[in-house]
Amino acid sequence: MRAIIIGAGRGSRLMPTTENAPKCFAEIRGKRILDWTVEALRGGGCTEICFIGGYRIEAVRQEYPGFVFRENRDWESNNILVSLMCAEDLMDRPFVAAYSDILFTPALVADLVRSTDEIAMGVDTDWREHYRPRTQHPPHDAEKVITQAGRRPASSSAWRSSAPKGQPACASSIAGGGRSSGTSRTARRRCSRRPT
Repeated sequence: MRAIIIGAGRGSRLMPTTENAPKCFAEIRGKRILDWTVEALRGGGCTEICFIGGYRIEAVRQEYPGFVFRENRDWESNNILVSLMCAEDLMDRPFVAAYSDILFTPALVADLVRSTDEIAMGVDTDWREHYRPRTQHPPHDAEKVITQAGRRPASSSAWRSSAPKGQPACASSIAGGGRSSGTSRTARRRCSRRPT
């Protein structure tokens, strides 16, 4: 299974951890967030990893030469979806996509890899508790999904969540899916597909 990691920018404010290094190089328990991510992806069944970046991508290239790289050169003036489309050429078969600055487990990845749905998303149903120590990022900024007990949302996506009906779950997590159904010419123009 292929994994696509979408690099985060430097944040809305230049923080000490992102001034000279990408956000995914910040350490948690003595290990970079990106190392936790790679460990979870590989432990869950992903064997090929593509990293999409813009901010400080050269540092990632130097430290992780085994990755496939795609570059969003205009990362300061666009968004995460444009970054994801930089790897459109790798979406010809199922893949798992994740932000580079979140933590998740190999078990979550394995669930997504095993999913037979066209799109499956891993969500944190206890996100409010996990957000409590995040003083620099208010809860209203979190990406959320609202689940419907026993029913799929209108988009026909499979949501992996045990949140109570009508309660938001945090979705700034990881998703798996099949072939891309559409593309953006703007996204393609802003991306670089230089080889590793």
